[in-house]
Amino acid sequence: MLFFHPAAAPPYAVPARATDLSGLPPTYLQVADVDPLGDEGLAYARKLIDHQVAVELHFVPGAFHLFEDWAPTTNLARATVAHWTRAPRDALAEK
Repeated sequence: MLFFHPAAAPPYAVPARATDLSGLPPTYLQVADVDPLGDEGLAYARKLIDHQVAVELHFVPGAFHLFEDWAPTTNLARATVAHWTRAPRDALAEK
């Protein structure tokens, strides 16, 4: 149950709706191929790039939303989880 209309969400709750994304930190995005939110994720990545934000985009072909939770023992899930858990560790190591 929503307690507010989605269009009235605060800007920090829906960063893709922000008009100026410049100054945001480098961003890691994972987008699954067969995901109802996939197009939004790709559009957000494009918007970040357009605002000069460094983006690491990981596109997972053939995967669906939350596939790692539904099929965690598959090779694809294991490889994907290893990839997105590595990203913040590598980003912090660069500092």
